[in-house]
Amino acid sequence: MPAKIKRRRSFGVLIFNPFSLLV
Repeated sequence: MPAKIKRRRSFGVLIFNPFSLLV
């Protein structure tokens, strides 16, 4: 279960990374 949450967090960070750079 913790692995699934960690994987989801990585996805959010990946999508947030480009977003933060754009902003």
